[in-house]
Amino acid sequence: STPEERLPVEGSRPWAVARRVLTAILILGLLLCFFCAFVLQLPELWPS
Repeated sequence: STPEERLPVEGSRPWAVARRVLTAILILGLLLCFFCAFVLQLPELWPS
């Protein structure tokens, strides 16, 4: 039998969704950190 047939769909679907959500959160967090660091490096762009 193929590996897809051995894994139950009900058991693999939540893990796939969780991995997708965690990956999206990780990518968004890294982008936010890079954006904040870029903004902090350019304080002259913000009016005082």
